[in-house]
Amino acid sequence: MIFEPQIGDGGKSVSLQNLLFRKLQKIRNGSRVVSSMTDSLFLFFKSVPIFAGLSDAAIAHLIGLSEPVSGEPEVILVQEGSPGNAFYLVQSGKVAVVKEDPAGQDVLLATLTKGDFFGEMSIIECMPRSASIRVLEKAELYQIKTGALFKLFKTMPDQYAILILNISRDLCRRLRKMDDVHAARGG
Repeated sequence: MIFEPQIGDGGKSVSLQNLLFRKLQKIRNGSRVVSSMTDSLFLFFKSVPIFAGLSDAAIAHLIGLSEPVSGEPEVILVQEGSPGNAFYLVQSGKVAVVKEDPAGQDVLLATLTKGDFFGEMSIIECMPRSASIRVLEKAELYQIKTGALFKLFKTMPDQYAILILNISRDLCRRLRKMDDVHAARGG
């Protein structure tokens, strides 16, 4: 479920995401002017490892293009095999990454909490989702679609390169971990 609350603004209805983006526009050239309304969201995005090394302006850009998503326990946020065009950041709660085995049973691959992310593989390889995401505890997330990344690429290509490098590093870390698990099982 994707929601976009509306806020009255002098007779006009303005989306929270657009208001947030305008507030974050103040973050320019190293300036640390961040409104109190957006402090926690900005700091959350800044703390996510794949955003390490990004400028404040790039983070503000991504926040402005992200969409908040809520999930209740047992809701499937992402279905294995479905097309993917977004990745997600977990702001709160807990979600499970599950993959169906040949017998049709769900196998738990990982449990994700605040600061974790998922869905990045479908952004990079344009393939169907490799696993499902099931909410374990009420979760608040932010969705960042492929189009938002394309806008980052067009406006700040150096920042886009840093983000893709960070995602690649995380994928390598996960692959190395799976190699270790596979080797420990004897083959």
